[in-house]
Amino acid sequence: MVPATVTAPSPMSAFTRSRDNPLAVANALSSRPGLSIVPAMRWPSDMVGAWAMTLTVTSTVVAALLDEATRAHPREACGLLFGTEGQIAAYHPAANVHASPETHFEIDPQALIDAQRTMRGGGPRLVGYYHSHPSGLPEPSATDRALAAPDGMVWAIVGEARVELWWAGSDGLLPLPYRVMEA
Repeated sequence: MVPATVTAPSPMSAFTRSRDNPLAVANALSSRPGLSIVPAMRWPSDMVGAWAMTLTVTSTVVAALLDEATRAHPREACGLLFGTEGQIAAYHPAANVHASPETHFEIDPQALIDAQRTMRGGGPRLVGYYHSHPSGLPEPSATDRALAAPDGMVWAIVGEARVELWWAGSDGLLPLPYRVMEA
């Protein structure tokens, strides 16, 4: 004769009864430990500093960004940057659709949608954005800092005939070192 076994109910057994009692899942989940045991997602800048290496940008991209800023003057030029985690190899100008393009920029939403679709289809990876400061330094303005999402994207800002790179992390826009590579 086989001895009878007794199995104690576990929080997971409520999941198997969810068809019989939809509240069983909620009750089982509420009795589980809190989220404090789940590791929090960390931004790279929190772990090793903004991009633990020096980014490489092709000379073609740097020259094009400077040219775009010159042609757009007195308005702000803007667009998208493409490449890999360590390199910016291409750019795509976009229309500045902001109501005050002389002092602000807003990348045409259709350009962003198109870039995402292309990326999903195996095309180049969107790694950042660029814009110019026609009468200012190539550093984030108060508006740039307020509107930058901490999404890990690169911001190239053109001003005074220079291009400076910034990394959008949880600590705001941080300077990003780069070197120019001949294309």
